[in-house]
Amino acid sequence: MFRMIDFLDAFKSALDDKDYIYLEPMNKSGGWAEIFYVFSQEEKEVRVAKVYKEPLGRINEDIYKSDAKKLMKIKHENVVKIIDKGIIEYGDKKKFFLILEHIRGKNFEEIDSRLFLEKPYNERLNYFVQTLEGINEFRENFDLHRDLHPGNIMLSDEDINKIRKIKIIDPGSSRYYYEPEDEDIDLYSIKKGLLNLFLRPEEIKKINESKVLENLEFPEFREIIKKLSMEEERKINFGHKNSEINKEKINFLFQDRLHELNNGEYHINIPDQIRMLIHMISIDALIANRSLDLEIVFNNFEDYLKPPGCTFGREIERNLHGLFVSCGPDPYSDNYVGYVQLYRNGMIEAIDSSLLKPTTHLHGRHYNKPVRKLGMWYLEKNIIRSCVMYLKTLEKIGASLPIFLYLSFTHLRDYKISLVPYEDSFISKDSDAPKRDEILLPRIKIDSFEVDF
Repeated sequence: MFRMIDFLDAFKSALDDKDYIYLEPMNKSGGWAEIFYVFSQEEKEVRVAKVYKEPLGRINEDIYKSDAKKLMKIKHENVVKIIDKGIIEYGDKKKFFLILEHIRGKNFEEIDSRLFLEKPYNERLNYFVQTLEGINEFRENFDLHRDLHPGNIMLSDEDINKIRKIKIIDPGSSRYYYEPEDEDIDLYSIKKGLLNLFLRPEEIKKINESKVLENLEFPEFREIIKKLSMEEERKINFGHKNSEINKEKINFLFQDRLHELNNGEYHINIPDQIRMLIHMISIDALIANRSLDLEIVFNNFEDYLKPPGCTFGREIERNLHGLFVSCGPDPYSDNYVGYVQLYRNGMIEAIDSSLLKPTTHLHGRHYNKPVRKLGMWYLEKNIIRSCVMYLKTLEKIGASLPIFLYLSFTHLRDYKISLVPYEDSFISKDSDAPKRDEILLPRIKIDSFEVDF
C-alpha cells in the first residue's frame, strides 16, 4: 500500500504541475490501481486520476508511457477518454498515473441484473452493440482489454433518444500483469460473461441454436449482434410507421361515420337537438371481414351496453351490424333519447340527447324558463361511467388494443358549460358559448384495458 502522507504530498504536487487540484479518493479502487477525484482548473470539470500501484522500473515505465500514448488517441464514444498522464515521485519511488474523464453512472456490478433484463430486447441489444464497439476500438487501436467484466462496463447517465451510453473503463491495467497468451481472453469473457449480462437465456438460445456463436471469432460475433440489433430497430420503426398509418385509417373510419350521422343516418329516430356521441374503435376494425363474437354480452347487456344517461325503456336486439340497445321511446312521442350499437368489427357507437337538452333545473338552481346550459358534473359522471363500461365490453368480446376514443357534440351552438357552484352558494361560473354547432374533442389512444378515465 501507499504511504499516504508522503504519497499525497507528491501526488498533489504532480497534479498542480498539470493544472489539476486533488479532491478526494474514490471508493472504487481496483486491484492494480488507486482511483481519485481531481478537478481540472482549465476545463472546470471533475476528472478521475488512476494511479497504478506497481512502482515504476525502467522496463514497465516504457510500457506505461507507450500504452498511455496509444490510449490518449482513442476518442471513441464507448471508451473512457484518457486525457493526460504523469509520474509521481516520492522518496525513492515513482508511480505512474492517468487522468480520465469522470463518467456519471453505474457499472454493471452495481445494477440489478433482474431489473436490467426486464428492459426491452432492442434496448439491451443496443447496449450490447455499444459494448462490442468499444471493445473493438481497443482491439484495433491498442490491444486486448484483458479484464472485461461487469465492473469495467459502465452505463453512463449520458443518453441520446433515451438510450444511455455504454463506456468501457479500466483500459490496459491487467495487461501489465499477464504474459501474452494465444487465447483471446476478451472473446472468452464476452461469450461466457457479457452475453448473459445483456441477453436472457431464452434469447441466447434462440440465436445460438446451432452453437454458431461459440465458434465465431470476434469480428463475426460482433457483426451478428449488430445485425440482430438493426433487425429489431427496423421492426420497431416499421411498427411505428404502421401505427401512424393505422391511426390515420381509424380517423378516416370515424370521419366517414360522422359524415353519415350528420346526414341523419342514425340507427333510430333521435330528435334534432344537442347530442353527445361516444365512439370507441378497436384496431380490429381495420381488418377486412373481422367478426367478433358478441353473444357473450347478449344476456347481460345492461352490464355492457347501457346508453349514456338512459333511465328507461332499454331493450336489446340483433341487427345487421351486431347488437343494438335503444333508450326509449319517449312516453310522449316516438322519439328515442339514445342508443348503443356494438359492431362486430370491434367498434361501439353510443349517442345520447337526454343529458344536454335545455333545462329549468341545474346544480340545485331553478330557472323560470329552460336555459341552454350543460351541467358539467353530471355530464362528466355519465361520460366516465359509459367509457368504463364500453371498454369492459370490448375487452369481454376479445377486441384488440389499441382502442381509440372519440367524444363529440353536435348542435352545441350557444350552449354554455356550467361548472359546479361554489360551496354554500348558487354562484357558478359558465364557459363562453361556442359559435359553431359541432365540437370534436381530440382523439384518445387507449393502450390498456386498465386505463383510468
